[in-house]
Amino acid sequence: MSHRGSANPNSSAPEPSDSLQVLLEATERQRDQALARQNRAQALLDAAMGQAEQLRDYKASCQDRWGQQFRSGASITLLQVYQDFADRLHGAVDLQGRQIERLRADVARCEAETLAAELRVASIDKLIARRRAEKLIKTERREQKQQDEYAGRMAWQAGQDGGGSLRFASLGSSSGGAAAAYPGAPSTAEWGRG
Repeated sequence: MSHRGSANPNSSAPEPSDSLQVLLEATERQRDQALARQNRAQALLDAAMGQAEQLRDYKASCQDRWGQQFRSGASITLLQVYQDFADRLHGAVDLQGRQIERLRADVARCEAETLAAELRVASIDKLIARRRAEKLIKTERREQKQQDEYAGRMAWQAGQDGGGSLRFASLGSSSGGAAAAYPGAPSTAEWGRG
């Protein structure tokens, strides 16, 4: 005999809240990974900005030193050497500046990814809280319904028990009146003597 299609009430199928909890944990891991990427990008940017500052200080120091030498007199060859060196130093500063701009863009992109991940975590967390609240309300309503049904059964049972007792009491108290209601019927004393 085939039982296909019949549901097992005792099956351990995961509840929706369990699935949401798994989703929340996965989203939190994604958020943490995005935050780690953001921190690495920020560290690279900070390092690049530090190097750029060092290059600017070095460039200013060279300009001061060469300027003092030129004021005391310098040959054409020395001027050409300085110009070549200054051009390369200026190119290094510009290259570092472009590197900083690229790293700033990376940081901004990582910050956006982290923010999006944070919003997803908050959204799922809020959904879980709402589902828990709905489940609690359903449980309270079900328990209240069970209590009301139980109270109704008890009240009905009490009414049945009380009504039966009253009927038996009425019959017992009216045994003497039966002889009056029916002439010729034996009295209680006569039943006892017979």
